[in-house]
Amino acid sequence: MDEDDRPITALLSRLGQGDREGLDQLMELVKTTLLGMCRSRLRRLPQGALTPTALLTELYIDLAGRLPDLANRSKFFAYAHEAIKHLALDLRRKERAKKRGGHLKQVPLDDLELADERPDQGLVEIFEVLERVEEQDPRFAAMIKLRIFDGLSERKAAEELQMSRYELRREWTTALRLLTHLLGRDQRKSDGAL
Repeated sequence: MDEDDRPITALLSRLGQGDREGLDQLMELVKTTLLGMCRSRLRRLPQGALTPTALLTELYIDLAGRLPDLANRSKFFAYAHEAIKHLALDLRRKERAKKRGGHLKQVPLDDLELADERPDQGLVEIFEVLERVEEQDPRFAAMIKLRIFDGLSERKAAEELQMSRYELRREWTTALRLLTHLLGRDQRKSDGAL
């Protein structure tokens, strides 16, 4: 047995017996080597916020939770190598999931309480008016849908309708006048005026 291996082997023996203080001493003794292993593992993964020190902390937590019985230095480093690999992958997956809403709590749809199942009356009126616009001029209705409801820019809407931007601009003002006229007429009807 190499002279340098003796303290590590003694600490591993204490670790196998459930001695947490031995774990602290062991980690302090091999910290530099383990940090190098963590850096090496992180270089192989896509860039993320995880640091070698954070990964080493996760390894410590893993070891403290398990207190594995590792007889010698080579078994310890083999265990550490595998644990670092799995911890790094798990932590990167969690990072990615958090970016995509993984930190949000999932609620079953059955548990949701809907305030009111009736559609908003204002939206119903707008869609009814849009149907009347479509009856009068389908192209105006298509413009209104693309610009207002789909949020397309003038250029994108013109491309979608296969027309020039100038033509769209000219017709757009007429389409808006028709829409506001029909909305205003509906408003006067609901107020009792003609």
